Amino acid sequence: MTPFVIVILCALLIYSLFWLKHQPAAQRPIATLKLLFIIAVVFIVILTITGRLHWFGAALLTALIFVKKYSFLLLRVFPFLRTLLRGKTKKTAQQPNNGSLSRQEALDILGVPEGASHAEIIAAHKRLMQKLHPDQGGSNFLASQINQARDTLLKE
Repeated sequence: MTPFVIVILCALLIYSLFWLKHQPAAQRPIATLKLLFIIAVVFIVILTITGRLHWFGAALLTALIFVKKYSFLLLRVFPFLRTLLRGKTKKTAQQPNNGSLSRQEALDILGVPEGASHAEIIAAHKRLMQKLHPDQGGSNFLASQINQARDTLLKE
């Protein structure tokens, strides 16, 4: 790397540290994460340009960055991931099923918003059952949770 690039990078680092210092205390943790994210991206780009990181590694790291950034889309497409990420599925699988789900749990399982219509609930149930039915490689537990969530939401 040329000395000019190093000076520019140091100047940007000092500027970003001053920027971070002037952030309100409540927003500092989020600003720190954003700053670390930007530094990581710049570092990956520099390594790729200088030939120290293979382009495939850079593409893989970029894909990981996009997965993290757009994970909310994955949660919309696969709503059952929300319960997996929260760890509720493990607890539910270990506990005996008492036959009742809370309304919020049912909404999370089906991935529908509060106040969803009857048709939206049925469509979400059908979409999940097509993916997670035991005949399609899913588990009996997931299928029963999806059915129970539908029943809980349709009772009301």
